[in-house]
Amino acid sequence: MSLGDLSSMGRSVLRSSLLPPAITREWLKSTSLTSDPSSAVGMPWEILRMDVPISPDSNKTRVVDVYSKNGGLGGYSSYIFLSPDHNIGLTVLVASPDVQPTGTVALAVLSKLALATWIPAAEAAAREATIANLAGTYAAANGANSTISLQVVPGYKGLRIDEFTYNGVSPFELLGQDGATLQYMNLQDDGKLAFRSIPQSLRPPSTEPAPFGLFGECSFDWSAVDTFKYGGFGLDEFIVDVDETGKATAVHAPALRASFLRTDA
Repeated sequence: MSLGDLSSMGRSVLRSSLLPPAITREWLKSTSLTSDPSSAVGMPWEILRMDVPISPDSNKTRVVDVYSKNGGLGGYSSYIFLSPDHNIGLTVLVASPDVQPTGTVALAVLSKLALATWIPAAEAAAREATIANLAGTYAAANGANSTISLQVVPGYKGLRIDEFTYNGVSPFELLGQDGATLQYMNLQDDGKLAFRSIPQSLRPPSTEPAPFGLFGECSFDWSAVDTFKYGGFGLDEFIVDVDETGKATAVHAPALRASFLRTDA
Protein backbone atom coordinates (compact mmCIF):
# COMPACT_ATOMS: atom_id res chain seq x y z
CA MET A 1 0.00 0.00 0.00
CA SER A 2 1.39 3.40 -1.01
CA LEU A 3 1.31 6.72 0.81
CA GLY A 4 -1.44 7.82 -1.56
CA ASP A 5 -3.50 4.72 -0.76
CA LEU A 6 -3.27 5.42 2.98
CA SER A 7 -4.24 9.05 2.44
CA SER A 8 -7.24 8.05 0.31
CA MET A 9 -8.41 5.63 2.96
CA GLY A 10 -8.11 8.28 5.68
CA ARG A 11 -10.09 10.81 3.63
CA SER A 12 -12.78 8.19 3.00
CA VAL A 13 -13.21 7.64 6.74
CA LEU A 14 -13.38 11.36 7.53
CA ARG A 15 -15.85 11.95 4.69
CA SER A 16 -18.00 8.94 5.71
CA SER A 17 -17.86 7.65 2.14
CA LEU A 18 -17.24 4.09 3.39
CA LEU A 19 -19.98 4.03 6.04
CA PRO A 20 -22.99 6.22 6.90
CA PRO A 21 -22.04 9.27 9.03
CA ALA A 22 -23.76 7.94 12.17
CA ILE A 23 -21.88 4.63 11.98
CA THR A 24 -18.59 6.43 11.27
CA ARG A 25 -19.05 8.57 14.39
CA GLU A 26 -19.78 5.42 16.40
CA TRP A 27 -16.68 3.74 14.93
CA LEU A 28 -14.47 6.69 15.88
CA LYS A 29 -14.97 6.15 19.60
CA SER A 30 -12.78 4.53 22.20
CA THR A 31 -13.82 1.12 23.49
CA SER A 32 -11.41 0.92 26.43
CA LEU A 33 -9.10 3.16 28.43
CA THR A 34 -5.56 2.19 29.39
CA SER A 35 -3.36 2.82 32.42
CA ASP A 36 -1.79 5.67 30.44
CA PRO A 37 -4.06 8.78 30.50
CA SER A 38 -2.66 9.84 27.12
CA SER A 39 -3.91 6.76 25.26
CA ALA A 40 -7.00 4.66 24.69
CA VAL A 41 -8.06 1.74 22.50
CA GLY A 42 -10.69 1.51 19.77
CA MET A 43 -11.66 -0.91 17.02
CA PRO A 44 -9.01 -1.16 15.59
CA TRP A 45 -7.73 2.25 16.71
CA GLU A 46 -4.70 3.13 18.77
CA ILE A 47 -5.96 6.42 20.19
CA LEU A 48 -3.50 9.14 21.16
CA ARG A 49 -4.78 11.86 23.50
CA MET A 50 -3.02 15.20 22.95
CA ASP A 51 -3.16 18.24 25.24
CA VAL A 52 -3.63 21.30 23.02
CA PRO A 53 -3.75 24.93 24.31
CA ILE A 54 -7.29 26.32 24.20
CA SER A 55 -5.99 29.70 22.99
CA PRO A 56 -2.61 31.12 21.96
CA ASP A 57 -0.08 31.17 24.84
CA SER A 58 -2.68 29.73 27.24
CA ASN A 59 -1.62 27.32 29.97
CA LYS A 60 -5.07 25.73 29.81
CA THR A 61 -5.44 22.81 27.46
CA ARG A 62 -8.11 20.57 26.02
CA VAL A 63 -7.78 16.95 25.00
CA VAL A 64 -7.77 16.08 21.30
CA ASP A 65 -8.21 12.41 20.42
CA VAL A 66 -6.17 11.29 17.41
CA TYR A 67 -7.18 7.92 15.96
CA SER A 68 -4.17 6.04 14.63
CA LYS A 69 -3.16 2.66 13.26
CA ASN A 70 0.35 1.52 12.53
CA GLY A 71 1.76 -1.52 10.82
CA GLY A 72 4.54 -2.75 8.62
CA LEU A 73 6.25 -5.65 6.92
CA GLY A 74 9.96 -6.19 6.66
CA GLY A 75 11.70 -2.85 6.28
CA TYR A 76 8.45 -0.96 5.60
CA SER A 77 6.61 0.80 8.44
CA SER A 78 3.53 3.02 8.26
CA TYR A 79 1.26 5.15 10.43
CA ILE A 80 -2.10 6.74 9.73
CA PHE A 81 -3.53 9.44 12.02
CA LEU A 82 -7.07 10.86 11.92
CA SER A 83 -8.35 13.84 13.91
CA PRO A 84 -12.17 13.89 13.68
CA ASP A 85 -12.20 17.14 15.70
CA HIS A 86 -10.40 18.93 12.89
CA ASN A 87 -11.40 16.71 9.96
CA ILE A 88 -7.78 16.19 8.96
CA GLY A 89 -5.48 13.18 8.70
CA LEU A 90 -1.78 12.44 8.45
CA THR A 91 0.02 9.46 6.94
CA VAL A 92 3.65 8.47 7.42
CA LEU A 93 5.42 5.75 5.44
CA VAL A 94 9.04 4.76 6.13
CA ALA A 95 11.28 2.41 4.15
CA SER A 96 14.45 1.19 5.84
CA PRO A 97 16.96 -1.64 5.37
CA ASP A 98 16.11 -2.79 8.86
CA VAL A 99 13.05 -2.51 11.09
CA GLN A 100 14.97 -2.12 14.34
CA PRO A 101 16.25 0.35 15.20
CA THR A 102 16.38 2.60 12.12
CA GLY A 103 12.86 2.13 10.76
CA THR A 104 11.02 2.30 14.08
CA VAL A 105 12.93 5.35 15.28
CA ALA A 106 12.40 7.20 11.99
CA LEU A 107 8.67 6.41 12.04
CA ALA A 108 8.31 7.63 15.64
CA VAL A 109 10.27 10.85 15.06
CA LEU A 110 8.44 11.76 11.85
CA SER A 111 5.05 10.96 13.37
CA LYS A 112 5.69 13.03 16.48
CA LEU A 113 6.94 15.96 14.41
CA ALA A 114 3.93 15.83 12.09
CA LEU A 115 1.44 15.71 14.97
CA ALA A 116 3.20 18.46 16.93
CA THR A 117 3.03 20.68 13.84
CA TRP A 118 -0.34 20.00 12.27
CA ILE A 119 -2.70 19.42 15.21
CA PRO A 120 -1.95 22.80 16.89
CA ALA A 121 -2.12 24.45 13.45
CA ALA A 122 -5.53 22.86 12.80
CA GLU A 123 -6.69 23.94 16.26
CA ALA A 124 -5.69 27.54 15.52
CA ALA A 125 -7.45 27.41 12.14
CA ALA A 126 -10.59 26.01 13.79
CA ARG A 127 -10.52 28.83 16.34
CA GLU A 128 -10.30 31.42 13.55
CA ALA A 129 -13.13 29.71 11.65
CA THR A 130 -15.29 29.73 14.79
CA ILE A 131 -14.74 33.46 15.20
CA ALA A 132 -15.63 34.09 11.57
CA ASN A 133 -18.58 31.70 11.30
CA LEU A 134 -20.24 31.32 14.70
CA ALA A 135 -19.32 34.30 16.89
CA GLY A 136 -21.77 37.18 16.70
CA THR A 137 -25.01 38.68 18.00
CA TYR A 138 -28.41 37.07 17.53
CA ALA A 139 -31.84 38.58 18.22
CA ALA A 140 -35.23 36.93 18.81
CA ALA A 141 -37.02 36.03 15.62
CA ASN A 142 -40.41 37.11 17.06
CA GLY A 143 -39.21 40.63 17.89
CA ALA A 144 -39.28 40.08 21.66
CA ASN A 145 -36.65 41.68 23.91
CA SER A 146 -34.39 38.64 23.67
CA THR A 147 -30.79 38.48 22.45
CA ILE A 148 -27.80 36.16 22.69
CA SER A 149 -24.15 36.95 21.98
CA LEU A 150 -21.58 34.25 21.18
CA GLN A 151 -17.86 35.05 21.41
CA VAL A 152 -14.52 33.26 21.37
CA VAL A 153 -12.76 34.46 24.54
CA PRO A 154 -9.09 33.66 25.34
CA GLY A 155 -8.82 31.32 28.30
CA TYR A 156 -12.29 29.81 27.86
CA LYS A 157 -12.98 26.40 26.42
CA GLY A 158 -15.57 26.39 23.70
CA LEU A 159 -17.75 29.19 22.36
CA ARG A 160 -18.73 31.55 25.17
CA ILE A 161 -22.25 32.89 25.66
CA ASP A 162 -21.19 36.42 26.52
CA GLU A 163 -24.66 37.92 26.89
CA PHE A 164 -28.07 36.32 27.11
CA THR A 165 -31.39 38.12 27.56
CA TYR A 166 -34.77 36.43 27.40
CA ASN A 167 -37.86 38.66 27.50
CA GLY A 168 -35.75 41.41 29.05
CA VAL A 169 -34.37 39.16 31.81
CA SER A 170 -30.85 37.73 32.10
CA PRO A 171 -31.05 34.01 32.99
CA PHE A 172 -27.40 34.16 34.10
CA GLU A 173 -28.12 36.83 36.72
CA LEU A 174 -31.09 34.85 38.05
CA LEU A 175 -28.89 31.76 38.42
CA GLY A 176 -25.88 33.63 39.83
CA GLN A 177 -23.72 32.84 36.83
CA ASP A 178 -21.20 34.82 34.80
CA GLY A 179 -21.99 33.52 31.33
CA ALA A 180 -21.43 30.02 30.00
CA THR A 181 -19.44 28.19 27.35
CA LEU A 182 -20.99 26.08 24.65
CA GLN A 183 -19.36 22.66 24.37
CA TYR A 184 -19.84 20.97 21.00
CA MET A 185 -21.82 17.76 21.19
CA ASN A 186 -22.34 16.55 17.63
CA LEU A 187 -23.49 17.36 14.14
CA GLN A 188 -27.13 16.38 13.87
CA ASP A 189 -28.35 14.50 10.82
CA ASP A 190 -30.18 17.62 9.60
CA GLY A 191 -26.90 19.55 9.48
CA LYS A 192 -27.47 21.54 12.66
CA LEU A 193 -24.78 21.89 15.33
CA ALA A 194 -25.73 20.72 18.82
CA PHE A 195 -24.16 22.25 21.95
CA ARG A 196 -24.45 21.99 25.73
CA SER A 197 -23.82 25.05 27.89
CA ILE A 198 -21.41 24.85 30.82
CA PRO A 199 -22.02 27.76 33.24
CA GLN A 200 -19.36 29.97 34.85
CA SER A 201 -19.90 30.94 38.46
CA LEU A 202 -19.64 34.52 39.72
CA ARG A 203 -17.51 33.20 42.59
CA PRO A 204 -13.73 33.26 42.02
CA PRO A 205 -12.38 29.80 41.13
CA SER A 206 -10.70 27.83 43.87
CA THR A 207 -6.91 27.78 43.83
CA GLU A 208 -6.87 24.36 45.49
CA PRO A 209 -6.48 21.43 43.09
CA ALA A 210 -9.33 18.94 43.07
CA PRO A 211 -8.32 15.65 44.76
CA PHE A 212 -7.47 13.04 42.13
CA GLY A 213 -9.14 15.23 39.52
CA LEU A 214 -12.54 14.73 41.17
CA PHE A 215 -14.96 17.50 40.22
CA GLY A 216 -12.32 19.33 38.20
CA GLU A 217 -13.18 21.94 35.60
CA CYS A 218 -16.39 20.95 33.79
CA SER A 219 -16.49 17.41 35.22
CA PHE A 220 -19.31 18.09 37.68
CA ASP A 221 -21.27 20.06 35.07
CA TRP A 222 -21.01 17.21 32.56
CA SER A 223 -22.43 14.82 35.14
CA ALA A 224 -25.43 17.14 35.47
CA VAL A 225 -26.16 17.47 31.74
CA ASP A 226 -29.89 17.67 31.01
CA THR A 227 -30.75 17.84 34.73
CA PHE A 228 -33.04 20.84 34.38
CA LYS A 229 -35.72 20.48 31.75
CA TYR A 230 -38.64 22.48 30.50
CA GLY A 231 -41.14 21.08 28.05
CA GLY A 232 -39.05 17.97 27.51
CA PHE A 233 -35.85 19.84 26.58
CA GLY A 234 -32.76 20.48 28.65
CA LEU A 235 -32.20 24.11 29.59
CA ASP A 236 -28.54 23.66 28.69
CA GLU A 237 -29.24 22.60 25.10
CA PHE A 238 -28.59 24.98 22.21
CA ILE A 239 -28.82 24.31 18.48
CA VAL A 240 -27.04 26.39 15.83
CA ASP A 241 -28.17 26.59 12.20
CA VAL A 242 -25.42 26.98 9.61
CA ASP A 243 -25.66 27.70 5.90
CA GLU A 244 -23.85 25.89 3.08
CA THR A 245 -20.68 27.90 3.76
CA GLY A 246 -20.61 26.94 7.46
CA LYS A 247 -21.68 30.39 8.69
CA ALA A 248 -24.22 30.45 11.51
CA THR A 249 -27.61 31.96 10.71
CA ALA A 250 -29.59 31.26 13.87
CA VAL A 251 -29.39 29.96 17.45
CA HIS A 252 -32.21 27.96 19.02
CA ALA A 253 -32.94 27.40 22.71
CA PRO A 254 -35.41 24.47 22.52
CA ALA A 255 -36.42 24.59 26.21
CA LEU A 256 -37.43 28.25 25.89
CA ARG A 257 -39.07 27.69 22.48
CA ALA A 258 -36.95 30.63 21.33
CA SER A 259 -35.06 31.25 18.10
CA PHE A 260 -32.48 33.99 17.62
CA LEU A 261 -31.51 35.23 14.15
CA ARG A 262 -28.06 36.58 13.35
CA THR A 263 -27.96 40.38 13.27
CA ASP A 264 -24.33 41.01 12.28
CA ALA A 265 -24.08 38.85 9.14
